Amino acid sequence: MMQGEIKFVLMFRLDQHLFGFNIEDTIRVIRAIEIKSIPTDNKLIQGVIIVADEIIPVFDLRKKLLLPARELSPDDFIILFRLHDGQGAVVVDSVSGAEYVFRDENTGNLRDTEDMIIFKSLTPTDENLMFIPDPSSFMHSSEYINLISELKHYTRGSS
Repeated sequence: MMQGEIKFVLMFRLDQHLFGFNIEDTIRVIRAIEIKSIPTDNKLIQGVIIVADEIIPVFDLRKKLLLPARELSPDDFIILFRLHDGQGAVVVDSVSGAEYVFRDENTGNLRDTEDMIIFKSLTPTDENLMFIPDPSSFMHSSEYINLISELKHYTRGSS
């Protein structure tokens, strides 16, 4: 991302932290539904949900971002996003909508990493927004294909 570049992001909260996904990667937001546990070696997989007859892996964003774990609440939301040739999902506390954000050319407090970019606060009262530029970085394409194969076998075997 270049200095001054504008991004349209879906903003959401985990605990008191504000995060954003690129709106182009977001498919939709749904209310929390049951997450089924599955046997997998991938430590970031929280389980799966089934939406419109499609099995969707749910990534544990709290674990990825080193935030404390907590139980799923009926007040939570699930964000569905594009992941390789399918979909992925994350559970979030709340979704505050989509907004334009930008890197402030005049500040030196911005830090880029492979996983996120921290922007200047949107207003003086907000915390810094942590932008997750590529949700598909949770899993490589071949890992996703293997996981989906395992899930299809698992759901066929368990029915």
